Amino acid sequence: VQSAIRDWLALPYDRPTLFLPLEYEHEENFFTQHRVGSTPNARLVEELLEELDGRVFLALTNHPLNDRYIGNCALETMAARHPYRLRLYPGTTPHGLPTTSAFMRAADGVILGDSKAFSLAGSCGTPIFRRTRFQSGAWLNAADDLEGFVSVVKQGAAARPDPARARLWFAFHVANNLINSKDPDLTGQDLIARLTKPIDPGRWERNLAVFSAQWEREKVLIA
Repeated sequence: VQSAIRDWLALPYDRPTLFLPLEYEHEENFFTQHRVGSTPNARLVEELLEELDGRVFLALTNHPLNDRYIGNCALETMAARHPYRLRLYPGTTPHGLPTTSAFMRAADGVILGDSKAFSLAGSCGTPIFRRTRFQSGAWLNAADDLEGFVSVVKQGAAARPDPARARLWFAFHVANNLINSKDPDLTGQDLIARLTKPIDPGRWERNLAVFSAQWEREKVLIA
């Protein structure tokens, strides 16, 4: 499946691909007030095209809530004007997988702001350039200089998230914090316990079992 997904993405061979998963830009998303860079997303992409100047291929996926409430018209127009430099992909691959997940495994690097996609990049070992007012975990090895990042990506020498520390980070948060909303045994008290007792060995086995089963299913799909 992974080989077929790469064929569907149709990425260029003459330069690296940088992936930009766009953030939700409705006014109800308060994170946009902290953004380093322009709003709306179309203007942010326009700025990046100017900075990157065709040295890399820019691959975009839109946030699913943007697809529903905002629309893609401005981004689609921009992609039509710059087909050599930019492409906007649908949210789901023909194989039923989220395109963002597929791209994070296929791209040479990812451009992030305050998106939670940093965790996906950490899981996939994708080199990260991050513009944000908030501190990045040291284990992400995230760059904050775009010119330098493009340079090392083109050399194939960009720093990747530390795999051992990434596993530790995920294990901690899965064991203690994550919630499976479809769990029939989930109670209101379970939710409150995440706040009153953020570290609780009593829920580690249950949480890890639920999410490891999910990961095993996904591994089969992308193999």
